[in-house]
Amino acid sequence: MVGIFVMWLVFAGVVGWVASERDRSPVTWGLLSLLLSPLIGLIALIAAGDGDSGGSENQSPQAMARDAQSKRTCKRDGEKEFPSDTAHCPHCGDVINAEDEMHPRVG
Repeated sequence: MVGIFVMWLVFAGVVGWVASERDRSPVTWGLLSLLLSPLIGLIALIAAGDGDSGGSENQSPQAMARDAQSKRTCKRDGEKEFPSDTAHCPHCGDVINAEDEMHPRVG
């Protein structure tokens, strides 16, 4: 009986780990699996699909504009975007100034 309980806990933990790999809340999915069953939790997780990875397809125009104002691009490294609140460019390592021409704000 104890072995079954331990396996139930282990598999619920695995479902939580899979949830975190799919950008879902591991605590929520782990608890759901613990209460219902790890198999049901895993099936529900697969049916739910991947979580929101920051894509703009589901954002409102206001949220997209706000996100665009909070980013910069690195012209030295192929126009790659990064958050504007960083002191150094994560791509080329340059120090970011307020009106940096090589790292302009997006938008």
